[in-house]
Amino acid sequence: MYDIKIPGRNPFGAVEFASITVQASATTATLCYTHTSSRTGDQQDELDPAHYHLKIAIPEVEGSAGYDIAFFADYPLGLNGPHKVINGSKVTILLVHPRVCLVLLPKLNDVWRRIGIVRIPEELITYYEVDWMRESEVRQFTIV
Repeated sequence: MYDIKIPGRNPFGAVEFASITVQASATTATLCYTHTSSRTGDQQDELDPAHYHLKIAIPEVEGSAGYDIAFFADYPLGLNGPHKVINGSKVTILLVHPRVCLVLLPKLNDVWRRIGIVRIPEELITYYEVDWMRESEVRQFTIV
């Protein structure tokens, strides 16, 4: 189901509002900012607000702290403002293809906002033999 509002008659013009409601498998991950490294050793590493990865749990690997997956953000998540996402935030990954997921953050009233995409690497499936969506559940999402 979808809803779209355009301010005029041009279907190819500006969009005032749009949402889509989908039902798909989803699981949780943690958003992690990368760190800048100091070459001089005088400074401590700082969070880099423009580079990120997601960490997902690997229940099959005992003692695993999780697996890092490259994350492609839709916009700079670390900039101050209404869309800033804090390092360590829990995000939801929504399966749209066997190895591609939308990355979502909750808004209000069970409405979600897309913040990027993630592609599950081949080695997670073949090398670690991980069913990374095993803990997922099918849920309904309204994305704006």
